[in-house]
This record gives sequence, structure tokens and C-alpha cells, in this order.
Amino acid sequence: AAGVPGGALDVIEEGWLQGTSAIFGLHCDPSLTVGHVGLKSGPLTAAADAVEIVLTGPGGHTSRPHNTVDLVHALSSMATGLPDALSRLVDPRAGVCLVWGAIAAGTAHNAIPREGRLSGTLRVLDRTVWHQAPELIERLVHQLAAPFGAIATVRYERGVPPVVNDPSANALLTAAVTTSLGASKA
Repeated sequence: AAGVPGGALDVIEEGWLQGTSAIFGLHCDPSLTVGHVGLKSGPLTAAADAVEIVLTGPGGHTSRPHNTVDLVHALSSMATGLPDALSRLVDPRAGVCLVWGAIAAGTAHNAIPREGRLSGTLRVLDRTVWHQAPELIERLVHQLAAPFGAIATVRYERGVPPVVNDPSANALLTAAVTTSLGASKA
């Protein structure tokens, strides 16, 4: 995705944050009443990483799927199997969610294509799981493609990390909001 993870990495690389002990980011939330400030410690927003999987095979005719790699079937199995596997291999409290935004393969109703593609977003609340995600996705993709004989290629692009609000920083901001706007606005 263009602009992800944004300019933050450039700011860090240039040394602009040296000596910084905390950063407070504010974001509009249309679910809050105007004039109120939402405050929360712990996980707040999930990481958003781009995942693209390309499956390839020799192609063939739909009358003989057993003589080739039935790529559309393999791709559809991957589309459902990968999110299912993640839901059973990762602690549900980690907030892992893989959602496909695009799936493409083939152009003719009677031809098995040579290539198929899945593109989606992996969202994760837990930082530890986020760091493990690329290797886990890679391993699972190859395991899921193997029974069909499909060759799998994974492109995993890091987006932004999960936002996990520090409790002491949140307490400081809560005190500032209640002092400025009153306790009923926090």
C-alpha cells in the first residue's frame, strides 16, 4: 500500500525522536460524542500488513484436473484454509484477522489457469504475534499448497505496527483531559 508505514520511519532514521520518552497521537473517532476524548490503555488498533499469495501450476483442461494442478480449487482452499489455520494456531486474544480483498485466476470456463492470486490484509493486535506473522504465514501457505502440487509464492509487506497504549502515558493524558475538559469528557 502506498504511503505505508508513512513517514514515521524517515523521522526515526533522521534522529528526530532521539531523547523522546513518549508520543501522544490523537485521532478522530466518529463514534464519540463531540467534545469527548476516548482514552484506553493497552491494545487499541491492529497492525495492518499486506499479504499477497501467488499459486502457479502447469495449467490444463477442466476435463482432466487430475493430470495437472487444479489451481482454482487450490486457490479457493487457500482462501478459506489460511484464515482457518491462523484461527487455530494463534491465541484468539492476539486479535489476528486475515481478510481477502481480491482473488483472481483464469479467463476461460474450460481451462485450468497457470496462475492465481490472493491479496488481503492481516490485522494483529498483539506485537509478539505481529513479529511472528510473516514466518507463520509463509509456512502455512506452503503447507496448504503442497497437497495440490501448486507452487506458492508469498509477498508479505509490513504496514504499521499495532498501537498499544502505555498505561502510565494513558494515565497522564487522562489527567490532562479531566483537568482541561472535566471528568465527564474523558
